[in-house]
Amino acid sequence: MVVDGVLLLSLVLATLKLTFHTEQMMDVFLFDEATALRNGLAIPGQGLIKSGAGRLYAVWYWLVSQFTNDPMSVYFLNFKILVTATTAALYVALRRLGVVSFFASVIAFVYFVSFSPLVNARQGLLMHCHG
Repeated sequence: MVVDGVLLLSLVLATLKLTFHTEQMMDVFLFDEATALRNGLAIPGQGLIKSGAGRLYAVWYWLVSQFTNDPMSVYFLNFKILVTATTAALYVALRRLGVVSFFASVIAFVYFVSFSPLVNARQGLLMHCHG
């Protein structure tokens, strides 16, 4: 249990360290991501957007915006939170499946340093698939 805590904390600290200067190393993804950001920042003045248009993700962006006012900072903070959370969640899921802690941490770290966290879902594609 202590080993899991140490490895999980190490993964979280590694993701925080390696994403610290994300703003200088990564471009902003446009398309649906920018729309979700705009919709989230507009919640206080305009309320929630219509159902099916990335409503939950807009609420998520609004929550993230409570920590910073600048839209670009919100965008990059969102990225850092999601990368850190998915890396940690992968480690926890692998451990729950019975993977040895060393291998679970290596797999989670390889996920983090790969291009996998840079793949942004296109919400618009999902909205048009429900018939």
